[in-house]
Amino acid sequence: MKTLTLTQPWATLVSLGAKTFETRSWKTDYSGPLAIHAAKGFPGWAKDLCSIDDEYFYKALRPAGV
Repeated sequence: MKTLTLTQPWATLVSLGAKTFETRSWKTDYSGPLAIHAAKGFPGWAKDLCSIDDEYFYKALRPAGV
């Protein structure tokens, strides 16, 4: 099984199905089960986006109880 490490809130957004595209610069031929690993870091600006009512992050995370 392959693992993808993502910084928050992207790790949670992927696990919820709210983030469906990955924009890394390299390609992979892998298709199959994928583990999502949440990196230790959570940038302050990303935390701020998660708390603004009209932002995409807030709208995706709030209904999931995050």
